[in-house]
Amino acid sequence: MLPNSIDIDSVTARALEAIEHPWLTEQRDYAVVIGAGRLNIQKGFDTLIDAVALANQNRPTRLIILGEGLLEQALKERAATHAPELKVAFPGFVTNPYAYMARADVFVLSSRWEGSPNALLEAVAIGLPCVACDCPSGPREILVSSELGLLCPVDDAEAMAGAILASLDNPGARHIRQEHIRQNHGVENWARAYERVLQNVGPGL
Repeated sequence: MLPNSIDIDSVTARALEAIEHPWLTEQRDYAVVIGAGRLNIQKGFDTLIDAVALANQNRPTRLIILGEGLLEQALKERAATHAPELKVAFPGFVTNPYAYMARADVFVLSSRWEGSPNALLEAVAIGLPCVACDCPSGPREILVSSELGLLCPVDDAEAMAGAILASLDNPGARHIRQEHIRQNHGVENWARAYERVLQNVGPGL
């Protein structure tokens, strides 16, 4: 199987661009968790909202969910059940999610299933501490050690909250995450793997 790849230089360069969201540009005494993707049942943002609400009981934590979808109103209503203690922002679709990720404290992939979780790859490439549901398929192949990020069970808000708090308490080394992605998921790595596949294809195929 060919490894997933991303344009690391482009992602990291765009991560430096300016944004205007006040939670990410002002000095803060709270943590910011970020999720990104279509607002649908697959992405598990309902569980993420509940998990951040639990984490917020231990230390001040806010949540930003980037994306659009049919469940936007339902998710806003779910977030409202935790108000006013929990603050959740829904900026909608943004052209540069990397700048948001770079200024957050933890990225969470709360999906119930995935094909190719590029958002997780991108967050690790930026160097952000990550939490991901151990769903089929992809997260376990990316977060191959706790230095890169923590896995939690699908649909388990309590376990996800624990992983978020652990990531906040011990964010680890940004450069280790970035180097792992560069060595294993960069475009050059993908090209070499693809070349090996082509070399093994017989002339008659």
